[in-house]
Amino acid sequence: MRFLAFFIAIMVALVVGNLLFDNAFRRLAQASYLYVSDQFPNGVTGPFSVASVTFQMASKEADGRIITTQLWYPTKGGDSPDPPVKDVSLSVEQDCEKLVGSLALADAPSPFGLLLYAPGNGGNKLENRATSEFLASHGYLILALEDGPAIPLEFGSAERLRETIRLGAEKAQRDAQAAFQTLDRFTQCAREKWAGQVTFDHIGFFGFSLGGSTAAQAAIDDPRIASAVNLDGWLFGPAADGKIEKPYMALLTDDVDLHSNALRKSLASLNPAIHYQADLDAHFAHMQAVLTNRPGNYGFWIHGGDHQSFNDSLLKQASSHFWFRGEATRIKTAKDAYLLAFFDTTVKGLPPSPLLTQNPSPYPKVEVLKDNRQWGDAIASAPIQSELGSK
Repeated sequence: MRFLAFFIAIMVALVVGNLLFDNAFRRLAQASYLYVSDQFPNGVTGPFSVASVTFQMASKEADGRIITTQLWYPTKGGDSPDPPVKDVSLSVEQDCEKLVGSLALADAPSPFGLLLYAPGNGGNKLENRATSEFLASHGYLILALEDGPAIPLEFGSAERLRETIRLGAEKAQRDAQAAFQTLDRFTQCAREKWAGQVTFDHIGFFGFSLGGSTAAQAAIDDPRIASAVNLDGWLFGPAADGKIEKPYMALLTDDVDLHSNALRKSLASLNPAIHYQADLDAHFAHMQAVLTNRPGNYGFWIHGGDHQSFNDSLLKQASSHFWFRGEATRIKTAKDAYLLAFFDTTVKGLPPSPLLTQNPSPYPKVEVLKDNRQWGDAIASAPIQSELGSK
């Protein structure tokens, strides 16, 4: 009888503990597995299996350079699945024309959407691989680009701020043009094979960090780009002054506190580097408020992570402190969900997702920026980005 009572007490304790601490146990188990194995589950959660290949395509420009890009795509089977996230490379670079004909693109009742991805300053085409897998598993082809030459970002004086703004605008324009070349060549080599299966002229573009500025610039310059998403990056060039008229979404991290009170404190700093970066941040916050409040545009602040939490750095052992708090899964889940909802609406033309207008957000620690009065005050020293630091 005593043993039976002890057994019942243990069972009750386990049930109560599971009810009270289920999330904590799950986070601890997942984080421990990730840390020991140095693996992270791939991003495939949708109805399609996902494969990936590396393309080489000759540029049509006079320089004759070789364009290298990564493609994630839904597959109906037979193609090699995407290997673990920690792997540095995915496949041997292959000629686009020769390779497309051999790929087993999945069957679907409607065409797959096509998305471009631009990495951050000095980044690479594999840096947001888990999110690319996620989107591909939900019916998209993701064409990820290599970054162009990196630029310095310096704020130690008014002159350095103006130089950073100039270089940022030039990089956004240059990288957008490189994206168009890549899109042209990919369309040329894949359109005949995948006619009716992929939409090549109504495309989404998302970019991390300065890649977000590339995505916004591309939406301004090319009618094929239907919408743009900025993953926690400053905007430069025309987009920084609100010239983007396509659907636009900003997803932000806690890398910089963009609330007006925090920016006012930084603007008052006697440290030039802090003051002039705050001037750029204040203009950025104001313009994001302007953009996200336009019809069809959105903005969300996913709290709890730093700048690198919006790429696969979040999935590496160096970021394991996020795992044990459950932040890695939470941040990536929210980021991916908003991306999918936005592109389903703006690229595939599905009915607007309720997620985009739900306030408060159903995801923990996510601040909705549309109609948010806690940020976006016009407190920068100039209304036009190119004039910052001139007063």
